[in-house]
Amino acid sequence: MLTGSMRPGIAPGDLVVSAPVAPERVRPGQVVVVEDPARPGPLLVHRVVRRNADGTLTTKGDANSTEDPAAVPATGVRGLARLRVPKAGLPALWLREGRTLPVLGAFAALIALGWLARTTGRRPKHTAGRAGGHRTSGVRATRVATQRTRPAPR
Repeated sequence: MLTGSMRPGIAPGDLVVSAPVAPERVRPGQVVVVEDPARPGPLLVHRVVRRNADGTLTTKGDANSTEDPAAVPATGVRGLARLRVPKAGLPALWLREGRTLPVLGAFAALIALGWLARTTGRRPKHTAGRAGGHRTSGVRATRVATQRTRPAPR
C-alpha cells in the first residue's frame, strides 16, 4: 500500500497479497485489487461498496469519506485481497518518496542476516590432536554433559 486510504486495516507500507477472482463473484464488503479507473496504470486496493446495474463496481477506501469518483469496470478487477503482510512493502514506499537511505539500510540488513545465517549454519570443524581426535564444539560438549548415564547391566 502506498497511501493511507485503507487505514486502519491496511497501512502505508503493508503488502497486500491477492488471489484471482471472477468479477461476477465479487460482493460488497470485500477488499479488491483493481485497475484505477481514474488513473490508468496503477492498481488500487479498496473495498467494494456496491455492484451497479451496468456490472461496474463502486469502491471506497476505508479511510476516505467519499466513494471513488469512477466506477470500476468488471475487466478492471485483478484480484481479491487475501493476506496483509505488515511493513513488507516499506522499501517500495520509501523509493516512491525518494528516501533511499532507509532502502540502503534495509538492503544492508538483509545481506548481514544472510551472512549470519550462512556462518551459523556451518558444522564445526574436526580438531585433530585434541582428546584423542574427537570433536570439541560447544554444542557437542553440552549435549554429552547433559546425557544421563546408566549403570551397566549386571
